[in-house]
Order: sequence, then C-alpha cells, then structure tokens
Amino acid sequence: APGPPGGGATALAPEPEQLALLAAGGWLRLRTPYGSIALRKTGLPGLSGLSVSPA
Repeated sequence: APGPPGGGATALAPEPEQLALLAAGGWLRLRTPYGSIALRKTGLPGLSGLSVSPA
C-alpha cells in the first residue's frame, strides 16, 4: 500500500528567521520574528541622540 501523500516521514523545515532593518526620516526600525524595535534620533545631549521604544 502506498504511504501517505507527501512522504509522511519528511518533516517540513521551519521558515528561516526574517529580519528587516527599515529607515525613514529620523527613525530606524529593526523587525524580528519576536517583535520589533524602533530607534529615533532625539538630538538631546547626553542621550547619545537615540531613543528606543518597543514597536
């Protein structure tokens, strides 16, 4: 008797992790499979010019 369609014993490989770095104006956004992080230039002294916020 033939086996199940698709071979049955072959496991599907998980999708590769998708990473994206997007830039627009004063913003940088890093997207990962686990969420994203937004970086914004603040221009304020003492803060290295960047602020971080979950996106």
